[in-house]
Amino acid sequence: MTGLSDDLSRLREELEEATDPEYREGSLAVAPTDLEVLGTRTPDLRRAAKRWVRENRQRDPTVAEEMAAALWSAGSRDERLVGLEILRWFPDAVERLPEARLFGWSGEIDSWPTCDLLGTAIVGRWILAGPPERKQFLYRLVEADGVWRPRLAIVSTVPVIRSGEVPADYSLSLLDRVLGRREPLIVKAVSWSLRNMAKHDRQRAQRYLRDRDDLLPALVRREVGNVLRTGRKSGRA
Repeated sequence: MTGLSDDLSRLREELEEATDPEYREGSLAVAPTDLEVLGTRTPDLRRAAKRWVRENRQRDPTVAEEMAAALWSAGSRDERLVGLEILRWFPDAVERLPEARLFGWSGEIDSWPTCDLLGTAIVGRWILAGPPERKQFLYRLVEADGVWRPRLAIVSTVPVIRSGEVPADYSLSLLDRVLGRREPLIVKAVSWSLRNMAKHDRQRAQRYLRDRDDLLPALVRREVGNVLRTGRKSGRA
């Protein structure tokens, strides 16, 4: 059984072998970051993650957390993302993640691919798997300075909404905390959350759209309205 450093080296080699310079340039254009970007496409990231998971499925789940933490600090966005892809396959490890680790990671986000994967694959599931008091964590994030922690809070509501296990009021109360903000990263996250609400609790989404009509950005009203009418963000049937 290989050690952690050997696993890190092998994953790095897999990612480097799959790099696509054209994809790298496009990725940096739409999602700038201060981290190194190798240019590994999502299917290749997932393929590398699944290979590691297959070979380590029987190990203690804490190994997956250690691997994700090491990959988070490895220096490239690709490694950070593959670490989250690995971690999502170990629900016991996700459930046991310390809040301090998640809050620490949230403060190191600098691009939406990392933010959105962390929120939908890890933080949202962590909320669902834990005791009720864990829901306070997203309030802590949504009220933080900057855009990344608030965006993380909002995108983390997507799996919460899809689960149907938490009353809609929880997710909608988080959206209320950012209604006055117009940064595109926040606005698009609000739209994403409400579009999921429209698919899973249509009446609540309609009522929220109506009651907050003068507060919601035009993009949110348009995209959520399109989903309610046609089932698609674009509005095309």
